[in-house]
Amino acid sequence: MPRSKKPKLPPAELVLARFNGPRELGRLTDTDPSTFSKWKTRGGKVPLVNRADGADWHQRLLALAKRTGRRLTQHELLHGGWL
Repeated sequence: MPRSKKPKLPPAELVLARFNGPRELGRLTDTDPSTFSKWKTRGGKVPLVNRADGADWHQRLLALAKRTGRRLTQHELLHGGWL
């Protein structure tokens, strides 16, 4: 199926899919998985700042993706994309 026919995922769903779900992302970031599950219910956006510690989620996720060999861009964090 061509890329244009596949549904574009919102940023939160794309991040969770790339990191194999909230549990795995929680393990990799030492964060409660419910944090990431809430992203999907709050408009599907990845927040810029972590309310708990003030950390920059976008930079943290981009660095984690690079370190673990996953594809993720700043554009995808803002606008979503395809798997």
